[in-house]
Amino acid sequence: IVPTYQKGPDAVFKKLKELSERGVTVILLGGDTNDWAKKFGLEGANVITFSGGGVPLSILAGEELKAVKALKAANGARLGETEWHPIAELDEMIEIDRVTGHIRFAGEESILSIDPDVEFLFGRHGETPGNADNIFQGHVDTPRNQLNEHGRVQAVQMHALLEPELKKHLEAGDDILVITSDMRRSKETGKPTIEFLKRELAVHGRELEVSEAAFLKEISFGLFDNKTEEEIRATGHPDAERFIQRYRYGLDAAIRPPDDSDREDPGQSYIDKLVVTRKDFSEFMEVIRERKKTNGGRRIVIVAIGHGTQSSGLRVLLGDKTMTDASRGHIDWRKNQLPNAVPVRFNIRKKTFELLTGARLAEPALDAVVERL
Repeated sequence: IVPTYQKGPDAVFKKLKELSERGVTVILLGGDTNDWAKKFGLEGANVITFSGGGVPLSILAGEELKAVKALKAANGARLGETEWHPIAELDEMIEIDRVTGHIRFAGEESILSIDPDVEFLFGRHGETPGNADNIFQGHVDTPRNQLNEHGRVQAVQMHALLEPELKKHLEAGDDILVITSDMRRSKETGKPTIEFLKRELAVHGRELEVSEAAFLKEISFGLFDNKTEEEIRATGHPDAERFIQRYRYGLDAAIRPPDDSDREDPGQSYIDKLVVTRKDFSEFMEVIRERKKTNGGRRIVIVAIGHGTQSSGLRVLLGDKTMTDASRGHIDWRKNQLPNAVPVRFNIRKKTFELLTGARLAEPALDAVVERL
């Protein structure tokens, strides 16, 4: 400060120091202001300093900061608050926080179950260009959604892990069937396994049953199907950014993508997908129970090739508690999606999906298997 104008600030800070020593709370805003406070020894428990000036003034004026507004848009209307309620359509076995859209298990029981004498082997399809680009792939079947070169290699490698297990079931004379979704990426991933089983069964005069199963259908992202985040933003839709942030990063299981009434597949929230999968899987298991009545008492082995979000939903419905984020208590259905083309079995007793090697999906052993592939 020019010496001529220094008397005023000196007088102000001397008075502030005097007030602070008498127990008055002093609030100082701005870096230069703090430098003057140091000069006059203005410090102590009742002296509050901010390195910036504009933001504290906005807070004191009762204004909501832009960053806080953005966080609320992404993560819920009231930061830090929760309102947990049971979801009736899921038998109240899953609860949802109506503020954030997070979901959690409400008890030890699972919504769905697999009969003890049914072996359920599952694999997610191999990598597609859409996976590589981290798109919202959804229920679409364009060239972008077909297996790329790496995905085709993964399909062969997945069969290499399945084959020893399937040979045991073939030797035991078990009743084996293969199910896929209606998407080509699912069918192509299962092709090496299907061809192997057809050859092996033909030796014994038996045929392999291959069919589509509705519960393996992938979630629909409505107008945002098959798009990257940038492509979704480029649509100019007013809900584009909100959907990206709350679905992909906020784990909002209730948020639904915008829909087009002309589309065959309406956009689904994660909860929508859970409800539909529950219905479709229950109907599928009824068909399996009828099959058991006519297959001579043989054990039924199901090889299923599905999708990422679809498989995470199935794990939630089957009560796989390894889906829970231990530090936060809610289900992390994004982080815990199955990797492409890594085969697993459902452990009925533990209610978890496990690698065919016996390692748990929640353990570091999974990384070693993926790396080996």
